[in-house]
Amino acid sequence: MTDTTELDYDDDATFDAWCSELRTEIEVYLSSEGYEHGQIFDWPAWNVAPHVAMWAIESATQPGYVGAWVLCGNLPMDYIEGDSLGTPRQAMAAIAARWQELIDNMKLGKPTEGVVIETGTEPEQMIAMMESRVGVLRQLVEDADAWIADPAGDENE
Repeated sequence: MTDTTELDYDDDATFDAWCSELRTEIEVYLSSEGYEHGQIFDWPAWNVAPHVAMWAIESATQPGYVGAWVLCGNLPMDYIEGDSLGTPRQAMAAIAARWQELIDNMKLGKPTEGVVIETGTEPEQMIAMMESRVGVLRQLVEDADAWIADPAGDENE
């Protein structure tokens, strides 16, 4: 990913370039996961550029509906199927809960079904990093100011 420290993300061209780069990474990631999907939109459904973004991914079987949400940015990329998750905020909360379950299982030395994480020789460092990320996601979910109301007055939660 590009060094983001000196860029102005209020600039449309900079923001669009960031989105384009993330979109490409999402395409590669979903392909590597074997997740069949419809359209990946040009912009995230929610973001705090350049740190984190939540993308709605169209369902492969129900065009026009969200099939999954992808969390990406300066943290591990993950997706969660989204037919019951109506907003980016709900999807972020669900991913944070799943990551917490993974952390709890790692601490107990238990595998988490369907999840493989390379911890290397220092699993404690991986656990600490993941706990930090879960904390950030939970803070974002709980921060009402991070979730902007749309023009109709509905909160983008």
